Amino acid sequence: MGQLLSNERRGTKMRNLYPAFQSRTKEHFEKIWSNCFFAFDASALLDLYRVTPSSRKEFLGILEQLKDRLWLPHKRAWSITRIVLM
Repeated sequence: MGQLLSNERRGTKMRNLYPAFQSRTKEHFEKIWSNCFFAFDASALLDLYRVTPSSRKEFLGILEQLKDRLWLPHKRAWSITRIVLM
């Protein structure tokens, strides 16, 4: 049936086979946070109706700062609109 690992991979540490599990540097995280997009599910956005006014204001302030990097998929926008308007 064949070998589970090729001779090239034999002796290779597992963490080297799966880069997602490798340690990251501070610079790596800074690059990710400064370039990533943010997408929220419907429950996170609908929670704005349940939190205190000060929490809502703080969250909306953060969204304002991130406005060029926010993404709202059509399905989520539809779900929120449907729930709010019902």
